[in-house]
Amino acid sequence: MYAQIEIVAPNSAGVGELVPLTIKVKNIWDYQFATYVEVLYDSEAGFESPDRWVYPGETIEFDGSFTMPDKGVTIYAYSYVEDEEGYWARDASKYVKISLEGEEIKKFPLLPVALVGAGLAMVVLAKR
Repeated sequence: MYAQIEIVAPNSAGVGELVPLTIKVKNIWDYQFATYVEVLYDSEAGFESPDRWVYPGETIEFDGSFTMPDKGVTIYAYSYVEDEEGYWARDASKYVKISLEGEEIKKFPLLPVALVGAGLAMVVLAKR
């Protein structure tokens, strides 16, 4: 592995909101190399960056965005390196989850069913 990836993105976003992403690629190898990133949203097409040189210890950034759908999404980022023969090979990968703002967690009532010793036993009833 020649690189480390970091994805900078919000934890959540509202439906229709433009969600900014920054993909950071750090060269952890001893030599410079050409790299580019591919970003997928829930395994669907996202964006692909132009290739750039990254030097030892350097971190470069690629920016992009997408429109938040009506559900949470997982963002996948992959870096590629160019080998000596000019072929591109996948090197590093990372993913983050972005939840939909306003998603409510259903709360179910706790109902007492019996007294047990000094404590109170509870059960959770789910509504259909």
